[in-house]
Order: sequence, then structure tokens, then C-alpha cells
Amino acid sequence: MNLSGSILENLARVAAAHAEVRAVYPFGSQVKGDALPDSDLDVGVLFEGPQLLGHTLALETELQPAAGRGFDLVDARRAAAFLALEIVRGERIFCREPVETDLFELYVLRRAGDLLPFERQRQALLRVVDAKE
Repeated sequence: MNLSGSILENLARVAAAHAEVRAVYPFGSQVKGDALPDSDLDVGVLFEGPQLLGHTLALETELQPAAGRGFDLVDARRAAAFLALEIVRGERIFCREPVETDLFELYVLRRAGDLLPFERQRQALLRVVDAKE
């Protein structure tokens, strides 16, 4: 992982101040350790329920200084199936409600599993199109 412990602690601290935040997951290249120098930090947030865009943007604005670099916040509940899967495969650095969060993660895993055959077909079709170009 390319992220320092202080960045993760700062993100968790800021998120903890928001009662609507249930869990926080840094994910992507910064967590996998294959980030380029100019890579941004991807952070998935599990909210209590649907959030107004203004609330999400306010949290993103507060988390930005804690990230210490370019930053993208993704609402885990609104994310597409395979993006949500990537989020929950990230590192959970904050969790307010463990049971609720675990149930959400199980839902994400089931949903991605259900859609996997279709995703494989989609990827195969894209490879065919790319080969023709």
C-alpha cells in the first residue's frame, strides 16, 4: 500500500464525525500499491441510506485535505455492481455499524456473482470489437 497510516487515520477521523457515514474504504491503485505518482485516491463511502448530492459533496470537501492528494469519493450504495465490489475489496478503515456493513458487503458479493456471467460476455464482445479495429 502506498498510503501512510496518518492519511488513513485522518480519513477515518473525518468520516467518524459524520453520523450518516457507516464505513469508509480506500480502494484502487493507491491501496493495491501500483499507483503512479500522480494517481488520485479512490475512497468508497457507505452511507446510512440514500444521501443528497450536497451531503456527499460536503463530505468529499472535508475529506480532501485528509487525503493529501487528488481524491475521488464514491457512494458505495449507488455504485455499479463491479465498482461496489472493488470498493468492498479495498481496505475498510472505518466502520460505525459492523453488522450493517457486513450485510452490505455480502449483498455486493452476491450481486456481483449474479452478474458475473453477463460481465464475462460483455468483456468477450469488447475483445472481439477491439480485435476488428
